[in-house]
Amino acid sequence: MMNKNITKIVNMTQFPVTVETKEGETIAFPKAGRPAFLKSSFSAGGTVNGIPVTNGRLLPEVPGLPEPEEGVLILVPAITGMVLAAAGRNDILVPGPINRNEKGQISSY
Repeated sequence: MMNKNITKIVNMTQFPVTVETKEGETIAFPKAGRPAFLKSSFSAGGTVNGIPVTNGRLLPEVPGLPEPEEGVLILVPAITGMVLAAAGRNDILVPGPINRNEKGQISSY
């Protein structure tokens, strides 16, 4: 997946993302419109000890996710990235690991 021909990273998470390079510099990626959230489906699962339960599944579908494009990687929430990668997308990135500031807030990835 990773190569030297990457020309653009599109941030489709719900937050602006700041990445820290090995040299300690930071690069900001603003949100690019609608976040990449997976579609889901739910169905009745019967009952357990008289309690109704629901079956749910995440689908490898994301409304508004662009088709793969040469030189472009898409930054998405971690669970979205895992499901999309398992479905065969190889242009997907997820944030991490997390760096926190002195107040415990996320400062960069």
